Amino acid sequence: MRTNAFYQKGKHGNDTLIRRSREQIRTYILFMENTGLRAGTEVRSLRWRDIEFAETTEGQKYIRVAVPSSGKSRRPKQAIGRFTARRALERMRQRRTDNVDADDYIVCHRNGAPAQHFREIFDTVIEEAGVKYHLDGDRKIKYTPYCLRHTYITFRLRYTKNLNLLSLARQCGTSLAMIESNYDATLPEEHLDEFL
Repeated sequence: MRTNAFYQKGKHGNDTLIRRSREQIRTYILFMENTGLRAGTEVRSLRWRDIEFAETTEGQKYIRVAVPSSGKSRRPKQAIGRFTARRALERMRQRRTDNVDADDYIVCHRNGAPAQHFREIFDTVIEEAGVKYHLDGDRKIKYTPYCLRHTYITFRLRYTKNLNLLSLARQCGTSLAMIESNYDATLPEEHLDEFL
């Protein structure tokens, strides 16, 4: 996804619809795996007005995402997006020629209608990358866009020093019990900084 070849698809290698679609899936993947949001309604319903490009007092750039109400609680929440999510959105917005106003959906068709899903283009991209499936014991399981949320949570558990699990659960709009029951595969050795 990081090369120009990723965009050069179509009959003449310069199909604007394919380029727009691939720009959007690239942004979607980077956004998802750097925010932990749900692939369904949480991301599909986002508009540009829901994104605040922010910076810490130390100059670290990130985004605040006002996630529209969804899920069981129907309460709106706020999530923090890492710099990679911010940069992906900035690039897509700079390159896009349509749907960049505050009320426009971020993940949308050219006519402005929100995209319903990315399954087909997601399947194409991961197949091109040679990572369409993963093994779970003897079972071959196909990756889906929802796996990006799992990637986010797993990476935070493995690589964030002194991670507060309650903060992670709140970021992802889930319970602490859900984090503990579904992500207990991280090893204590991966959290040495908490024990030493």
